[in-house]
Amino acid sequence: MFRGRPGRSFSRRARDRGAGDGSRLSRWLIPVDDHLHGAMNTVNQRTELREADDQPPMHRRNHPGRAQLAALLIASLGTIGGPAAQDVDVKVQWRSESVTGSQLAQSLERLYVVLYNTGSLPTRRHRDPDGTAVEAILRQNDLFFGAYFPVGVDAVLCDLNRDVCLRDRRATSEERLDDTATHVGGYEISRGKWSNARGDVLNVPDLAFTRYTSIEQVQVGDAAELMRLLAESPVDCSVYGVSCEEFVTRLNPHLFEAGKAMGKSGTITATIPVSGIQASLYLPADTASDAGTLNRLPDEQKLLKAAPTDQVPATYESNWNTRLESQRPISTGLEALSPNIMSSGGVRLESSHDLAGEPGTISEVAARHEQLLDLIHYPFDAESGLPDDYRAPVSIGVFDTWADTGHCDLGDNIEAVEVTQGGTQRSPAAHCGDMLSTTNVIDDHGTHVVGLIAAMPSNGVGVHGLNPFAKIQFVQIDKSRLRVSDYREYLSNKLVQLYFSKNMKVLNISWRYTNEVGQVDTIRQKIEGLQQNMLIVVAAGNEKADFNTGGCGELPACLTGYGNLITVVGLGRKNGGVELWTADGQGSNTNENFHIAAIAEDVVSTVYGGYTGAMSGTSQAAPQVSAAASLIYAVHENVFRIDEPYLPPQRVKNRLMYTSDIIPSLLDKVKSGRLNVERALDVGRTRIVLKESDGAQRSYIGNLTQFGNDPNNEIVVCRTADSEYLEIKRRDLRRMYYDDARDRYIIFRNARSGDRDSPLDRIVDCTLRTLTHEGVIQTEEGPRRFAFWQIRDYVSPMFD
Repeated sequence: MFRGRPGRSFSRRARDRGAGDGSRLSRWLIPVDDHLHGAMNTVNQRTELREADDQPPMHRRNHPGRAQLAALLIASLGTIGGPAAQDVDVKVQWRSESVTGSQLAQSLERLYVVLYNTGSLPTRRHRDPDGTAVEAILRQNDLFFGAYFPVGVDAVLCDLNRDVCLRDRRATSEERLDDTATHVGGYEISRGKWSNARGDVLNVPDLAFTRYTSIEQVQVGDAAELMRLLAESPVDCSVYGVSCEEFVTRLNPHLFEAGKAMGKSGTITATIPVSGIQASLYLPADTASDAGTLNRLPDEQKLLKAAPTDQVPATYESNWNTRLESQRPISTGLEALSPNIMSSGGVRLESSHDLAGEPGTISEVAARHEQLLDLIHYPFDAESGLPDDYRAPVSIGVFDTWADTGHCDLGDNIEAVEVTQGGTQRSPAAHCGDMLSTTNVIDDHGTHVVGLIAAMPSNGVGVHGLNPFAKIQFVQIDKSRLRVSDYREYLSNKLVQLYFSKNMKVLNISWRYTNEVGQVDTIRQKIEGLQQNMLIVVAAGNEKADFNTGGCGELPACLTGYGNLITVVGLGRKNGGVELWTADGQGSNTNENFHIAAIAEDVVSTVYGGYTGAMSGTSQAAPQVSAAASLIYAVHENVFRIDEPYLPPQRVKNRLMYTSDIIPSLLDKVKSGRLNVERALDVGRTRIVLKESDGAQRSYIGNLTQFGNDPNNEIVVCRTADSEYLEIKRRDLRRMYYDDARDRYIIFRNARSGDRDSPLDRIVDCTLRTLTHEGVIQTEEGPRRFAFWQIRDYVSPMFD
């Protein structure tokens, strides 16, 4: 039985009209067609007529249609109690999946149903001059896209227009009420019977959809298949400053190499540009909800009011309003739409411990820096500089707070891609590189990070960066705006743009962010999409948290599964730099899957005003690893590129990890050990430490000519703590370190046999079973034969 206005029948004319133009119904956003391309670029050029006396144009910021929606619900369902609707003051960004036309239709159905059910769907009046079917009206006004018109959208529109639409209104079950996407107003979803005629004024949603371009990873068989996918689904790649063909070719160098092996399934992961639709949603503020304090743009200074919790329709024939009264509409809606809401949340720099102390003499400052270089085994001398093999203008991105780009020790090594204002009143240094007694995060953080990588003292007084030939692409971030999803997308797009325009190989992130609302993380998407192109070096954070227990929510530090992201734990200077950094209640975050460690205590570098200053934190540990990575890229460019033109970030990450100084006491705090620059940069030779017959340990550097007793089966065999026997082929063995205290070997090997660009596996409890097998290393002094039981440390070359 249909309930509605007595005597109003579903007209034959409405039935005969059907769904409108069938050719239009087949259109959806991907691939782009002429209709949608134009529509998305002229979002606000609406074709509807407005009744001057019925409904004036309304500004979206004031949540158009909320009171109107309430009135419609009164007419349909009963009376409403409570105060008038409040201004809307929380903005979230909704995005469709960038997939098929059917999935796009499903996304829009969920959006409309959830917004309607939570009282958050803005509406406007639309005069229909032709008596058009509601589906066609929505499509013509860019309010719906997709391969078909879902029943849920029709049901919402029907309930918004009860004077011209009737539908079966059966109360949904109690079990389904909590799922706001499975019913409309507490009733089962059903298609309406429409009787709208020419000249009728209808209530329609008032959302402005725009197109977006992003990147995703797909599985393809080869480069040809990837190009076919691109041709079938054209996308606008101009946001990245390149054509889509260049985008695909440069982001997938592994695919365009001849003879690249496929995965076990016959496919390989590739990155493609994708397109979808998005809309801004303005929801009532609610300080008790997850989004209560988020997504307020910095230029909006007014105090925003919370919506009352009783701002819901009164009870009617279903129990939906009763249920809604016990919930918060904004939280209910956000939870239901979360997979399609762009993430937002807090942000923090990772050198929040500002070191204050005596300035010290030039020699004392130099001694502190020299100790740091010794702890990370930096092999080059400041006076003689880098050997020619390591001199290349490798592009490194630093996204950080303001940097003093005119610092006398940075010279031409820093390019200010985006730098606005910063730096409080501080008298400039009398001499370039003078030591500053007290630093602060606001003024000095970005400059300090940059100097650790690329400083080159102009007068011999300051400190040298680890790679003074690197070229820094500096982008200033606004911490307050980084809470907002739109700004996060802007920064993530800038990251991709810099890869294309500057061939950026490394990005240093010495800050963190959290996702408190929404699951569409655009920063994460870009990191994932650049897995074949850019190494992302991330500070672990300073909260002294052990993420082995509980969840790991520190972003991007906890994105440890990406092959191009390396998370850096902070170490102190005491006891030879083998203990975690702690200070004043702070300390390095840890996790057994965080990748590597570097020195975080009392690190000296450039600071604002031409000074040198000390800061502590994982912000200072990360750029040491960024600089070391850039030196690996440099030696590859100068020496090995002819034989191996493509160097994946995963291999650089692996190299930094398996060449580190293993610290057995920290095996549950970091996956590898402390950065060892010298070992990491010796990319073309094998390094072995052997226990000699006299008990002494001696190091040998050269090339292995024999490994094991069978040249056709070069392996080591391990017995693990659970009595499992592992055969590890030499081609997969990256590191073999003997832990004397436990009488066990720590092994690093590639996870996929034969693929040195696969992630590293770590085995911490290897009892060697091939003790009597022999090997030979050819050194400059001649060959050295050894038995496997003598091995105390083995490091494979990066390039054979």
